[in-house]
Amino acid sequence: MRKVDLTNKKFNKLTVITEYGKSGKEILWKCKCDCGNLINIRGYDLKSGHTKSCGCIRRENSKNTIREKNKKYIEKNFVENTSISQLKANFKNNTSGHKGVTWDKYNKRWKAFIYFKNKRIYLGNYTDINEAINARKKAEKRYFKPILDKYRS
Repeated sequence: MRKVDLTNKKFNKLTVITEYGKSGKEILWKCKCDCGNLINIRGYDLKSGHTKSCGCIRRENSKNTIREKNKKYIEKNFVENTSISQLKANFKNNTSGHKGVTWDKYNKRWKAFIYFKNKRIYLGNYTDINEAINARKKAEKRYFKPILDKYRS
């Protein structure tokens, strides 16, 4: 088989710089991608169009897919800078077993807080866990209920 010199030829985003070596019977070519990366590729993969870039096309497509999925998720789940699904979530992975209430080892008191519109709102320290839970429940009514009522789903 006759060797074809691919030096300085452009294949999609790849420009062949020089012959690099061999992989079995195939010649490897050192290429520079339009994004600036260097990559070694078999001549067949260049000529057939199987390899079009150093991988930057795939990475960009993945980023765009993720952005699009995130955008759709945000449009569906966020209103007024607030995640409706998070307001409804009943996640309780803390020392009290109640969302937004934790034990403060340093002060030896129960701390209550709530997250709303990307802010953490401190609700106080309490010696009695039930007082902390009640403070959290009041805050949920004050902050969450109007949004949940407005965007009932």
